[in-house]
Amino acid sequence: MLRKSMADMRNFKGKHPDRIALWRKGEYDYAFGDDAIKVGAILGMPVETAIDRETGEEYKYLSFSCYFLDTYLPKLVKAAVNDAGGLNFKIAILE
Repeated sequence: MLRKSMADMRNFKGKHPDRIALWRKGEYDYAFGDDAIKVGAILGMPVETAIDRETGEEYKYLSFSCYFLDTYLPKLVKAAVNDAGGLNFKIAILE
């Protein structure tokens, strides 16, 4: 990911910690950190680990082709709604 995207992600999550953020970059959607772990568990997808080249920090991420969003989004929405009809989390799709 581009350095600017990581800074944008941290800024967004700082303001909206209750949202799972999916970031569109080209033809792929990405989730990072705890969001990647949650999305991976819901969708049954593997979470990858990478190292930021500039900071040396390790981070987790998950990616999938944006063409599958129509398949994956209903599963995420279903997981977001709890048994009482409230929300466990919100979903944001960002570019």
